[in-house]
Amino acid sequence: MSVDWYNLLKPTICEFNMDCKSLIAGSLATLIIGLINLAVFTLSSAYTGAYAANIDFFIAYRSQIYFVFAFVPFCCTMGLGGYVTALMAGQREVLHGAITGTLVGGLSLFSSTSVGDFSLTSVVLIVFSGICGGVGGGVRELVKKRTTKRQLRAEATDC
Repeated sequence: MSVDWYNLLKPTICEFNMDCKSLIAGSLATLIIGLINLAVFTLSSAYTGAYAANIDFFIAYRSQIYFVFAFVPFCCTMGLGGYVTALMAGQREVLHGAITGTLVGGLSLFSSTSVGDFSLTSVVLIVFSGICGGVGGGVRELVKKRTTKRQLRAEATDC
């Protein structure tokens, strides 16, 4: 017995006005941006670790320093992915960005940990990735509103 998933899920997707194409494209864009970010982070942390191996402050706070320098670009990546998703969605930008951030953040953490290794830090990162994706979608919404206001002002002055 085969299940027609498309027709089964179509009313739900249409009910929430979700744009699956933008979610998929935004997720792929977020993954690409994240992989580039990961390569830069790996190279910079290897250089920093070799250069600062004899500095007492760095030795004492190495894990915290690496966490901050990994967390900030991770959130920026999710924000950019949320912006790209909202750019393609056209409606409910914040929701689309938050869903993309949560999906990609959860996928990246799930792929890098074992099944039972989820900790409080993992949950916090997934929540923050959703928040940052939503912020990226909100920024896109603000940019769209501002552009619309400028266009209306330009049309009003041309009359």
